[in-house]
Amino acid sequence: MPKQFLLTLIISAFSMSAMAQIDPAKIPGSWKVTDFKVEMDDISEDNVGKAKKEALSTVYSLQDDGQSIMTTSSKPEGYSGRWTYNERQRELTIQGSDQGKSKPEIYVIQKLTGSKMVWTKELPNDGSMKLALERE
Repeated sequence: MPKQFLLTLIISAFSMSAMAQIDPAKIPGSWKVTDFKVEMDDISEDNVGKAKKEALSTVYSLQDDGQSIMTTSSKPEGYSGRWTYNERQRELTIQGSDQGKSKPEIYVIQKLTGSKMVWTKELPNDGSMKLALERE
């Protein structure tokens, strides 16, 4: 009986730490992409390399008022837009207003500390993307 209780306690603690709450107050700020990984069957290594180079030049400025600016090496003046966070789904949505896109970018925040954040995103054909960011 004590072993079963201990096992239940350990599993519960692990589950709670894996689903640690994200503090929305820590999201606003300037975040630089420091790592980029993509998994997708139908993508060449050359295209992955190009996407990684662009991603690693990206900085997201997420302001307290919901405004956002995403700058990259190919667009240093940046793309402006708005961001929102859904606590229940742990989803960060960035809607660009001048990107020529009507579809928002939706990321799941996997981890958030005072200085680091990890986003994941599902891609077509069972693909996925993972971004690691650091506060500037």
